[in-house]
Amino acid sequence: RARWRGWEAPRATLTHMPPLLATAGDDGVALWDGGAVARRRFSPHAAQVSALRWTANDRVLASSSHDGSVVLSERDGSLFDTLRPQARGPDGPAPVLSVTWSPASRYLASGSADALVRIFDLQKREHALTLRGHRAGVCALSWSPSEVHVASASTAGDVIVHRVQGSVAAVCRADTAPPGARGDHAVRGLHWSPFHPTKLATGSEDGVVSLWETAAPLRGGSHAAGAAGLPRAVQLH
Repeated sequence: RARWRGWEAPRATLTHMPPLLATAGDDGVALWDGGAVARRRFSPHAAQVSALRWTANDRVLASSSHDGSVVLSERDGSLFDTLRPQARGPDGPAPVLSVTWSPASRYLASGSADALVRIFDLQKREHALTLRGHRAGVCALSWSPSEVHVASASTAGDVIVHRVQGSVAAVCRADTAPPGARGDHAVRGLHWSPFHPTKLATGSEDGVVSLWETAAPLRGGSHAAGAAGLPRAVQLH
């Protein structure tokens, strides 16, 4: 933990794709189908699991871990593939903090404690892109409905929209923390609107939900949640 600053290990995570529910914690991954007992338990990683995501057709479950890997598992828990970055830092692989599939499930994005976003092409089974620009670990990711852009957010509160099709570039960015602000502004929730492809929502640990227009350098309005509200996931309806 001393080598990767600016992130905090979650104790549990879950993702739901009816009729299956996947959960993870210190003891591995469990698959549930509505019963009181997990139908399957397995341990695909050598360290704590940080995030889980199903493909759109619920056939493959992606799990990320502090061991620096992303593991793809079948519905029965059997191993489908293991994704690792092409290059590693001097301290070994950085903990992977977030992971998400593109809408058509061909591409997978992961965010790590080394402030990098990595894009994997699952059709070619390769690490296709590395995206830079964050000041701290990348703890939230979301694909645009068109799969042309990936939005990423960090524990420092910065949000970047990357173009990943055609000419790869960071097309807009913003800092969710007010100028001169102190305290924790990590953005833990990040979601594109499914029907308005230029609108993005973020939720940060200071209790603020922000709505952004991404057609230009990020412009937005925000509202503060209650004192107890620490939004971890934000969706537009």
